Amino acid sequence: MAASFGTMRTALADQENELSDDDFISEDNESESRGIQSVEIAGQLIDVLCTAPKDTALKQLSALAGMPPSKAHRYMASLVRIGIARQDDNGRYNLGPLALRLGLAAIGQSDIIQAAGRATEKLARELGLSVHLNVWGDWGPVVVRLEQGPSPVISTVRLGSVLPLTRSATGLVYLAFSNPSITSPVVERELAAHALPIDRDELASRVEATRAQGFAAVGGLLIPGLAAICAPVFDFQNELACAITVTGADVTITDPAGRFVEQLCSNCAKISAEFGSTAPHR
Repeated sequence: MAASFGTMRTALADQENELSDDDFISEDNESESRGIQSVEIAGQLIDVLCTAPKDTALKQLSALAGMPPSKAHRYMASLVRIGIARQDDNGRYNLGPLALRLGLAAIGQSDIIQAAGRATEKLARELGLSVHLNVWGDWGPVVVRLEQGPSPVISTVRLGSVLPLTRSATGLVYLAFSNPSITSPVVERELAAHALPIDRDELASRVEATRAQGFAAVGGLLIPGLAAICAPVFDFQNELACAITVTGADVTITDPAGRFVEQLCSNCAKISAEFGSTAPHR
């Protein structure tokens, strides 16, 4: 359950009582912008949590943030208390529920993401299937909005899920339309971690097909029994801003000439054009 702002204020107040004078920026120093250094130090740890591997130990967090473990421990205690971080039974840390709310709120304030979110809801209603909106995160495409149609699909995809680049329609879209310098490290991690070998030539062929036809389609590649189609949304710089994915139990949704592909692609093309993109769409 997300912490209230009252809880947050109490936790920060408790933290300030534990800190030395060195943890604060003097308000008498007019040569610098006034601020509270303890908040900035906490920000360092939050930044580390955003990019660190899942289930990170305190020692690793403190090293990445460049501070002693004892100091990092005090800050992490408050971050856990307010919900920015969470700690498992083994003492390892991850981002918490309030961090998820902040991230989703920040994404939702983007005009193009808001437009794509409205299209996600509209498609779920009109197609009667599950539709999710995805944006790029540090570890791959992240589901930031999930809408269920009249016939909801049972799957493991949830709000906040990170989807694989090599085994999902969403991933194929990001591989086809994103800068390889961003996606390549994630692909290498997936290839190294996956139990079954992935044919690089086959993956490259799928990516090229996605780029050529303007959308990705897979049947049971990520989740057996489920098919998915995904199309890109571009910004005014013709860069991939987000992607919308439709999932269903019937593989016929992947038919390039079918209404599912047509409605998905036309909605994504419309949003792209509204925000100044000249990138070619299907």
